[in-house]
Amino acid sequence: VDNPINKIKVVISKVYPNYEISETKENRMNYALCTIRRHEKGKKVPLHKDNVTYEGIEYNVSKIDNQISCILHLQETERGGKLLIYKKKWEKKFEEFREIEFGYNSILTKNVEVDKIEPKIGDLVIINPNYLHEITKIQGNTDRITLGMFFGIQNKSKKIFSWA
Repeated sequence: VDNPINKIKVVISKVYPNYEISETKENRMNYALCTIRRHEKGKKVPLHKDNVTYEGIEYNVSKIDNQISCILHLQETERGGKLLIYKKKWEKKFEEFREIEFGYNSILTKNVEVDKIEPKIGDLVIINPNYLHEITKIQGNTDRITLGMFFGIQNKSKKIFSWA
């Protein structure tokens, strides 16, 4: 079986052909290469954004110009588990709508255009994680399983760092 992380890096290198891709290290320790997520029946992922330049400012990985998220779908659900990406980029003022446990109040996306992605096994979804997004409730008995990772892009040095 081919290494899915390497396959994702090949795709990213085609989008950024003149950039060097490497894994992220900090304090001589490696970051995780990826995260495997299992979303069970009845679960959803609330409205959120992934922005290391805001939420991880104390880490070197936050010193990037751009960030992308890559999600490889390993198992699809019977129903639900759609990725909803809203055409609304996160702004610091949205923090007043942050929910206590995780994510943001859905009032932020009221009347906002949305792209709906219903991934199939093997689909690689690449998104700008600064746009508000969520995963709909999983229905049926089959879990949604994904492999996820982030890439941070430094334009001046033409370097891309991966982490999870």
